[in-house]
Amino acid sequence: MSKNAQLIAAGSAAIAIGAALAFGTAYSSIAVNDAMNTADDVTAITVDIPLVNTVGVAAAIATPEKLEKITPETISVDTSKAADSLKVSSVTDDLPRFAQLQQQQQELLTDQRSLKHDPTLGKLDSTSWAKWAKIFIDPTVLGYSPEFKPLQMGLKIISEVRCPRSPEEMTVLAKRLADYRRKKFNAVLLCFDTTEDLIQLAMTADYIKSTGMKIIIVYVGGKESLHAPVFRDPDEIAKFISRLATRADAILTGHWRTSVHLYLPDKAYTNYIIRCARDANPEIGIIGQAYWGQTAATGTEEKNFTTTIALPENSSAVLITGLGYPGAANRNALKQLFAAVADHTH
Repeated sequence: MSKNAQLIAAGSAAIAIGAALAFGTAYSSIAVNDAMNTADDVTAITVDIPLVNTVGVAAAIATPEKLEKITPETISVDTSKAADSLKVSSVTDDLPRFAQLQQQQQELLTDQRSLKHDPTLGKLDSTSWAKWAKIFIDPTVLGYSPEFKPLQMGLKIISEVRCPRSPEEMTVLAKRLADYRRKKFNAVLLCFDTTEDLIQLAMTADYIKSTGMKIIIVYVGGKESLHAPVFRDPDEIAKFISRLATRADAILTGHWRTSVHLYLPDKAYTNYIIRCARDANPEIGIIGQAYWGQTAATGTEEKNFTTTIALPENSSAVLITGLGYPGAANRNALKQLFAAVADHTH
């Protein structure tokens, strides 16, 4: 074979291999730029693909005698069952249900940005959202009004403590708590997202309490990212809050993913969180949020940043974020940026 002929043959083989690879790669994953927290307005639809029953061929030993008996009439394949099993439901079958779900979530949620990012939203098979949807229209939740309960003044809070995952981490926690107590810290912000070992988390709270420190609990949803979930199973959230509230002095309404920086809470959401805590501990305090900066309502332009107040009725205290830094004119900033809460008693 000439050199040109060899090159042509090699090129044909490469094209054939490339075509086979292109045919075999029917789907590919699309990378999401998590750092930019951006997403388009297209939400994926999950379509169930039925299993395909393959046609099996029984093994047989071929002998000259058997081969002589094989004729075109004796060879037949029943393809009717195989054809039925290859039928795939249309991708448009679930579009009406998806449109209904999207409309429901748009109507119930103030924070429309979460519709694009929260992994528990926009899914037809989300059992957690189905529960939240009922909570959001429950008149007993919407009409809930907590009583005012005072919270100790002068709290210097460690932010934050997570559940230790090993004896070694518990040892480190004990040492650091002792160090902070020497620095006059007297309270701890205990965070959880329901993925922790609840027994271990409760034991951690018991240990913190035994040192004389106050405990503020908060459901954080997930890491400080728009792509972390807010709407985890509300029954699990209630179980965690109920167990921890009996050991806590106050509950903060949001932090990390559930802070107003990343999630603008609706009344039903906040009331549900508070009621879970008050059902377990009627004396637990409530800490609301006040924040200056970017939210779902402001966009990303700094010139549009504003003050957002998420202060539940009869809150015991308000946590202010974005006020300034040590040594800044905090009193003036408080009056100018947080006038709505500047006169709060705590």
